[in-house]
Amino acid sequence: MAGTDRNSMVRCTLAIGAAWVAATGFLLLLTPTSAAAQGRQAALIVDANTGRTLSESAADEPRYPASLTKMMTLYVLFELIEQKKLSYDTRVVFSQAATRVQPSKLGITAGESISVLEAAKALIAKSANDVAMAVAEHIAGSEAKFAAVMTQTARRIGMKSTTFKNPHGLPDSSQTTTARDMITLGLRLQDDFPKHYQLFATREFSHGHATYRNHNTLLLTYEGTDGIKTGYIGSSGFNLVANVKRGDKHVIGVVFGGATAGARNQTMKTLLNTAWAKASAVKTRQSTLTARARAVPSPTVADRTQPTAAPVATVATVAAPVPLTTPPAPAASAANAPTAEVQIARVRPVKVAVRQQAPAPSTAPPSQSVALPPVANALAPPAAPAIQPATHTAVAPLVTPPGASRLNGPIPANAVHLQVGAYASKADAEKQLDAVRQRGGASVAALTGEAIQAVANGKPVFRARFTGVDPAQAGTLCNDLRRRQIDCMVSKPE
Repeated sequence: MAGTDRNSMVRCTLAIGAAWVAATGFLLLLTPTSAAAQGRQAALIVDANTGRTLSESAADEPRYPASLTKMMTLYVLFELIEQKKLSYDTRVVFSQAATRVQPSKLGITAGESISVLEAAKALIAKSANDVAMAVAEHIAGSEAKFAAVMTQTARRIGMKSTTFKNPHGLPDSSQTTTARDMITLGLRLQDDFPKHYQLFATREFSHGHATYRNHNTLLLTYEGTDGIKTGYIGSSGFNLVANVKRGDKHVIGVVFGGATAGARNQTMKTLLNTAWAKASAVKTRQSTLTARARAVPSPTVADRTQPTAAPVATVATVAAPVPLTTPPAPAASAANAPTAEVQIARVRPVKVAVRQQAPAPSTAPPSQSVALPPVANALAPPAAPAIQPATHTAVAPLVTPPGASRLNGPIPANAVHLQVGAYASKADAEKQLDAVRQRGGASVAALTGEAIQAVANGKPVFRARFTGVDPAQAGTLCNDLRRRQIDCMVSKPE
């Protein structure tokens, strides 16, 4: 009898609760349909004209950013472009580590490259994780070093509660942010890089034979949306930062923890619809402009012949942001935050299996401080792709055969190649070889160059290589080319 009474009470309680919900129409916009998603919801809508908070929910509680992380990856990238350390034409080469990153990805083969402009579009529209890793390695030499740069940059621009551990947003329990910090980043991307920010409106991105539609469908379905980024991992739910302009009004919002992409988008639309009535048509918030490239040293090209801590170059200090309404608890002043340091890593790891007869100490010269090449002239020979990861395995030197010239003597049986680029056409590869001969000095001019055809991603590619190089000289020659701002890698004959 007691059990029956308890069951009756439970049924009665549930019935009363259901009736109350039906009577009041109580629905939480951010309540997911999945129980596993509970505790992830957060939202913040801000008037970008005034900086005033229009609505918020858990705006200062930690959340996983997922692919919203790529907003910071792009911020660092845009900052280096403004400082003339990179250009949209700079080539970003993919390492083995980049190709092994989990999807979403472009699927670039190790050793191949894309331009910085293609990389930015792929990060925005495709949200490609392999591209994020390749960009990180190109800029800082490793994922960990780039993540440190990201976190330092976040502090510098006013993101007081964000820590980055990777450039793409794949799961890491230590990589957290807040809705308020994401609003800060979204505004800074617009304030500091108005020209580059226009890329966030990209609706489609094509690479090879494939075309990818931007995951941010608000670009097509919500009037005035011009960006900026979606994100999803299992532990975060569906996230979105959206920027919308209508007439003189400008509103930016973030939603964390949607149960589905559609539910997240509907939540964002509902919150924005409510915000328009409260938004101001008069801009009073002062944009925070970056102090770009003032007394900033050129990035140092790391000499990877011996494993060592790579030198770095300082990124320009950025003015502190205008705080939003209801800011998080004060933290260290942005002016006193550690200055982010960036190294442009330009050397791909090289693994050449050679038989060592008599080891000799490395003769690699010390690192040289150089500037990256300017934006390519359309009529000039194609620029060699930038070669990037953090570590470099030196070619083991061999004893030169008796009586032979180290550079121009008989070709040793274990000769290697020096690769100075990979191109879609044989003509472009040959142009690159000619250009390197002209710039690379007498030692390189004497080498034999070939455009060697290969297949990557099912498409033909032509690798510009100098062949028949004595392994004892390969490392020295590559180092000399790098000092002349010519990228080089050592490879075995195929």
